[in-house]
Amino acid sequence: MATDAFWSAYDKSEKFDKEVVKEISKHKRSWWDNPFDNLRNEERREAAENQILDAIGTVLERNGIRVDNLLADATPAHPQLELLAA
Repeated sequence: MATDAFWSAYDKSEKFDKEVVKEISKHKRSWWDNPFDNLRNEERREAAENQILDAIGTVLERNGIRVDNLLADATPAHPQLELLAA
């Protein structure tokens, strides 16, 4: 089950697409260095994916959304069961 922080971030993050594109364009060196185009290139795909993920992480953190552990559930994995009186 996802935490409340996850759902809050999920709702906010849809609004950041233009900011992510702007962050990516800061690192482009030329027209051929577009990570969205490079996703189609076998040799450049991994670098393009990392570039896009880094930009998304930067934008989300800039807007107060922690991206490191939002899927973690705060409840213990194996909660202790109550003992029944004998």
